[in-house]
Amino acid sequence: MVAAFSFYAGTQQDQTKALHFGTMLDCQGRRVSNAVAAVSRVPWEFHDTGGVTHYFTGASTSLPAPHDVERVMNNDGLFLVFNATPSETSYVQVWGFRTQAELSSGTLSLLGEIAAPSVAGGASMITLHPRRI
Repeated sequence: MVAAFSFYAGTQQDQTKALHFGTMLDCQGRRVSNAVAAVSRVPWEFHDTGGVTHYFTGASTSLPAPHDVERVMNNDGLFLVFNATPSETSYVQVWGFRTQAELSSGTLSLLGEIAAPSVAGGASMITLHPRRI
């Protein structure tokens, strides 16, 4: 599976690093769009672990594309983070806009988070749900 993701994404997975593949759902179980994913070293805040984030193209055959091509999740809510630094305490996070005011001001809020150790040579598949406020 990792080889297929690497092939389609055009990013080589470093076997000394971790891969996280996930989706974000809203309170009604629908996939979230227009959000960004990251892997952090600490909960509730973003402290980068050095991964390379990819989102999917949303075309009829949705393929992973680098963050500089697809800047946010499309309506499938899928993301990949290649080459996250190994750590027993890492957190996969999704950040987005909860209100029009946040969108207007460009203020991202933490939408969902899950503890997901980044294991060297390992891959995790994650489904995130909204955090309770």
